[in-house]
Amino acid sequence: MKSYSNPIIKVNRSKFEKVFDIIALFIYFASIVYLIADWPSIPDKVPGHYNLAGEVTRWDSKAMLFLMPIIGLLIIWVPSSVLERYPHLHNYSRLTEENAERLYKNSIRMMNVMKNEILILFSLLNLESVYIAKNEMQSSLLGGWDMVISLVIIFGSIAFFIWKSFKLR
Repeated sequence: MKSYSNPIIKVNRSKFEKVFDIIALFIYFASIVYLIADWPSIPDKVPGHYNLAGEVTRWDSKAMLFLMPIIGLLIIWVPSSVLERYPHLHNYSRLTEENAERLYKNSIRMMNVMKNEILILFSLLNLESVYIAKNEMQSSLLGGWDMVISLVIIFGSIAFFIWKSFKLR
């Protein structure tokens, strides 16, 4: 099996990437602060699962409200932030010395957008569960469309960056 090594090129993060990180982290930490501040008024049972109509189909312990934020930050955001710094480790097709920097920048931007979209979506969906548990909302904000819209945002972003990588080759 042949071993391929991508050129190691220092690519600085763009202003967009830095600002998007700040916005996503602000929303994340604001949702955590809200969760902690509102903890005493949150019922012991909170929504754990929704059907396609956006109705709650399973109730969980309110401690589960910390699961999505932990997954969002520690399992997705932090490792993705580390991977952003090493674009030469990402997978590329038809990478050359001439297009490496362009493809690296595109790959870094894709990682940045994905991790921040997911962190924001997890934060908002978690807050939605709090509002439903407190009877401030009857069902998910977008009915059964929350998951569909989330997937369209995430996979739409992936498709955009894959399309862009073909144009940058």
